[in-house]
Amino acid sequence: QEDGTRALDAYNKLNEEAGLFLNGDGSPDTGLYNRQGEAAVGSVHETKNWFDDKIRELSSGMTDNAAAMFQERADRLRIAEQGRVTDFEAGQRREWEFNTLKASAELEQRAYLDNVTDPRLREESLARGIENVQRLAQLSGKPPEEIQLITQKYRAAAVMAGADALIKQGRFGDAMAMSSDESLLDEESREIQSKAAEGNINFWLEGGSYTD
Repeated sequence: QEDGTRALDAYNKLNEEAGLFLNGDGSPDTGLYNRQGEAAVGSVHETKNWFDDKIRELSSGMTDNAAAMFQERADRLRIAEQGRVTDFEAGQRREWEFNTLKASAELEQRAYLDNVTDPRLREESLARGIENVQRLAQLSGKPPEEIQLITQKYRAAAVMAGADALIKQGRFGDAMAMSSDESLLDEESREIQSKAAEGNINFWLEGGSYTD
């Protein structure tokens, strides 16, 4: 009976301390489940080590019988909590990857516009941006046909923005060339052509001249 009481007392302590370890004490700086994104990576391994150490600590000095009863209860708790932590870490890994890819896609959008006058650099930035967008769509569980549509729209939006940037720089011919990009809808191609032609006409009417 004493062994059973000791085993139950140790289990109660393990349960209470596991709650603090996992959920914290109410402060956002404590508790494994309060970690976000990259900070949660390694949670499964850390939880395993925490349970190993805590079970060893609490069973120290027990009789073999009490230790065995405690171990049986502790293992059930450990398995349940490690399963939840595994799901938690996987979710935070996905969130970290998603946010990283999103930030990278936004950087590539800026790089595309920064390099809009250099076709090679422009296409390299666009290719990297498309790769990020496709991975984001995959992480979101989009089917292949929807990913293809998202890719087309992303490229078309980039081309439209790039053409506008070229027109603002007076590079009407370069902008006109972009209107033939296969990602564009017919009305989008016509819009670029119209803007480039209008810009070119206004440029000459205002007495402009090319220097390059």
